[in-house]
Amino acid sequence: MSARGSPGATRAAVLAIGLTLSLAALLRFVDFASLPAGLYYDEAVEGLDALEIIRGARPIYFAGENSRAALFTYAVAHSISILGRTPAAIRLPAILAGCGTVLGVYLVAQSLFSRRIGLLAAFTGAFSVWMILLGRLGDNPAMSALLLSFGLWLGVRGWQSRRWWCWTLSGLLIGLALYTYEAARVVPLIFPLWALLLAVGGAARRLWPGALFFVAAFLLAATPLLLYASGNWTVVIERSEDVAVFNAGDDFKTLMTTAGKQTLIVLRMFVMKSRGDWNWRQNIAGRPVFDLLMAVPFLISLGLSLHRRWRTKMLLLSLWVGAGLLVTIFSESAPHFRRASTILPVLFIWPAIGIDWMYRRLTTLVQPVLALLVVGAMMLGSAFITTRDFWLERHLARPQIATSFDHPITVVATAVNRFLNVGWQDRGVLAGSSRPAPKRQTWMEASVWSENPAVRFLVPLVPNATPALRLLQPAAPLPPAAINEELLLVLHKDAPIPPLPDNYLIIVPVRESDLIAMIPDGAVATMENFPGVEVGSAPDIVLPYRLIGARVMPSINPLPAATLGESLTLLGATVTRAGETLNISALWQVDALLPPPISISAHLFGPAGKFLGGDDGLDITPELWRPGLRFAQRHTLHLPPNAAPGDYRVSLGLYRLDNGTRYTMPDGRDEVQVGVVTTD
Repeated sequence: MSARGSPGATRAAVLAIGLTLSLAALLRFVDFASLPAGLYYDEAVEGLDALEIIRGARPIYFAGENSRAALFTYAVAHSISILGRTPAAIRLPAILAGCGTVLGVYLVAQSLFSRRIGLLAAFTGAFSVWMILLGRLGDNPAMSALLLSFGLWLGVRGWQSRRWWCWTLSGLLIGLALYTYEAARVVPLIFPLWALLLAVGGAARRLWPGALFFVAAFLLAATPLLLYASGNWTVVIERSEDVAVFNAGDDFKTLMTTAGKQTLIVLRMFVMKSRGDWNWRQNIAGRPVFDLLMAVPFLISLGLSLHRRWRTKMLLLSLWVGAGLLVTIFSESAPHFRRASTILPVLFIWPAIGIDWMYRRLTTLVQPVLALLVVGAMMLGSAFITTRDFWLERHLARPQIATSFDHPITVVATAVNRFLNVGWQDRGVLAGSSRPAPKRQTWMEASVWSENPAVRFLVPLVPNATPALRLLQPAAPLPPAAINEELLLVLHKDAPIPPLPDNYLIIVPVRESDLIAMIPDGAVATMENFPGVEVGSAPDIVLPYRLIGARVMPSINPLPAATLGESLTLLGATVTRAGETLNISALWQVDALLPPPISISAHLFGPAGKFLGGDDGLDITPELWRPGLRFAQRHTLHLPPNAAPGDYRVSLGLYRLDNGTRYTMPDGRDEVQVGVVTTD
């Protein structure tokens, strides 16, 4: 076996960490353009703020409802510049940061302990559900973990080697971490405690003069944010105050009781079943940090932490973890994995130490190969559990995940994009064109646009700056001079359908047939698949808004009113020919209700009166009828090949589907002739 530091050992370590990083990347990149389905509110806000950076803004901090430091948003801006306005563009920086954090975990553990512990820690982190989901969420905790892990590694290297540049880079990275997730603000509190412990242990001399370089670099990086905070303190702490579990008026006893309960809740998240984070965006709901196979070495390592060999280093790392856990202990919804993400750079060292101890212990009892097989089986078993729960059981495709990532809102945005043929349309990494299809137009209620960051980010148009996207005020009619030939209306559930010009046909999606009851009196409706209206990619979700289509009706020739079965009156019809195909458009009015099942028939008769074919259909079924409803129904007939010259007659009728009985008019006829097609 190659000695540590030998070329053979180095090559083996490089190969091992390369394989681990490849597996980590696979878990994080697979289907990242489409899973999780949807675009979560915070992700969409990141995207919108990144667009402001692309337009020239250079903020240090974003104020407002989703206040936060801006470093991650700059990375998102670069990603959007390349990929366009897509969920993948927002999540790509987080995925890359997540993969980099696995390497950072290795470097920290390797520098503090050994290559083997480093590799074990990195492998455990690569297959951690917590780490995987953190890396697939387009938000700043992933970048925070990346900067902290490399900053800590460089700090350890600086302490070991006394190289000033390691200390300096460490200070810069830790300082930059303050520009990511708010939880990183606890990290500067750790270093004075570390210095005190090292001083007590007689190792303070190694801190000089490196700690000076660290502090100087840290202040250099953090000063712009500190200056901003000094003038905008309420903005900087607003989010922390919003989620704090303590109240300003709590007495000491209440504070201690709450802190104790919160601490117990958080500590149980590591190994106890159903005690992990229940937020679907951050975890497989309730799953503990470590599965059963990793819980055993984790618990073993807690005992080993008391051993003299490990005590000092583990105490230093325990301070890091303790400080990081304070953020979730002191906030609501504990345990909250995102708020505890500061501990990730060191967390996986514990099970790695436990596995390493188990391996060394087993080698004293059995052959090294057998010991390696045992611990290898544990590692691979844990990796399989994650793979099974995460990918084989399609965790990211679960309805709970789609809901937590605001998938219904995203569907509305992509429906608009498909209709206008712009932007991201629910597939792929890249966004499509920003030039809308001609003669199409979306009218969206103004509040739908203003209250949904996902819609504002994914739809790459400025409302009212282009005829393709117009904002509609509640109950306001559409101006006839400003509308195109095909329309998509995006309305609140309880909003009435705005009045349309008489020559427009309202198109109701099949999945929302109850909208028939909302059709304005005198308007003409139909039910059909219409671009953007029928959401075929998400048939089971409930959309938060109504998607209704409309288009200019084809010219329909009026006919003498013909009422079938004293219930349904044919007002007009048009027959058009395209080659051998005959297209029939008919306008009907409901006079009285009829029991289902019924259908409208279109028949084609030859010059000698012979029946040549038919097409039956009724898009708006009788269950949805109301007296006075007017609807359009289309049929398609086909002339026979090499049709003989003569007149071919087209007629419409109404019949029952259960027994074939045809409804008649007062004069006894059971069909109405609506057109004649002459062939030469």
